[in-house]
Amino acid sequence: QRAHAYEDGPLPIGGRQTISQPYIVALMSELLDLTPNERVLEIGTGSGYQSAVLSKLAGHVYSIEIIPELAKQSAERLKRLGFDNITVKEGDGYRGWPYYAPFDGIIVTDTQSPQASFDTLSSLAPPSGLAKRSVVAPSLLRITQSAAATVDEVLP
Repeated sequence: QRAHAYEDGPLPIGGRQTISQPYIVALMSELLDLTPNERVLEIGTGSGYQSAVLSKLAGHVYSIEIIPELAKQSAERLKRLGFDNITVKEGDGYRGWPYYAPFDGIIVTDTQSPQASFDTLSSLAPPSGLAKRSVVAPSLLRITQSAAATVDEVLP
C-alpha cells in the first residue's frame, strides 16, 4: 500500500472500505467553508484522514463510524497523533449525533447512505445570517441553509 500512498485515488483501509482520494478529501473540506471555531459532524470516519484535515479547519470534529474495527482504529490513531479536537464514536450516523448538535457543517463520506445527509440536517445550527453547510459524497451534493432558503447544488 505504501507504493500507492502518493497517488490521487482511493485506497483500501479494511472493512471493505476505502479512503477517498486526496483531491476529494480536500474538495469536500473546502466546500464546507469552515471557520476555526465551528463544529462539524462527519459521517463515515473510515481511517480518520478526513477528520484530521477537518480538525485543522474547524474548532471540533465529531465523527461517526459504523464499522467497529475502523472506529476503534481511527480513534486510537487520531489520539496517538495528537488530534485533541476530534471525537470519534462507533455507530450509525443516519440520525446524526443529537447529543453534540447543533453543528455548523455536516460532511457525509459514507457513500452507502447518502440519505443520511438529509436526515442529519436537523443537526445543523439554526441559520443566523451565516449559511450552514452539508456536503455529501460521492455526488458532491452541497446543501446550504440560510435564514432565507435552503439551496441544493450538485457540484462537478
